[in-house]
Formats: sequence, structure tokens, C-alpha cells
Amino acid sequence: MDRLPFILTIFIMLLGPIRLIPAFAKITKGYDGAFKRQAAIRGSVIAVAIGLFVALSGHGLVEKYEVSINSLQIAGGLILLISA
Repeated sequence: MDRLPFILTIFIMLLGPIRLIPAFAKITKGYDGAFKRQAAIRGSVIAVAIGLFVALSGHGLVEKYEVSINSLQIAGGLILLISA
């Protein structure tokens, strides 16, 4: 449980809610509040479902394809570098 703050920090960095708010506002401009709420909830549910799928199936996939932890760390670092 001591890794939870680290995981949440990485999750928020990758998600980038500050960058998503203006894009969401621009896309949903002209729609009523109910549609905006529905779109935000649907997007959040899909994102959580994908995150849970990766979290729950990730260990099995890593073992199945014999991927080392070091290669995952390098790939994760590259993804963060590119997205920054």
C-alpha cells in the first residue's frame, strides 16, 4: 500500500486532467449539461475499465511473454518522456 501515492501520481501525470478540460469544453461546446455529464461519466468509466484490465491482466501477460521488469521500466520512462 506504500506504493499507492506513486501509482496515483503516475496515473494523474499520464491522464493529464488539466490538459483534458479545455479539449472537453471545446468538443462539447453547444451541448446541454446533461449530455456533457453523460459524456464525462462514460469516458471516465471506459478509462477506469481499461486501467483495471491492464492492472489485472498485466502480470499474466508479463509472465507469458517473459518481459523483464527492467524493459518495462525503460518503456514506461520513454512513454513519460514522449508525453511530457
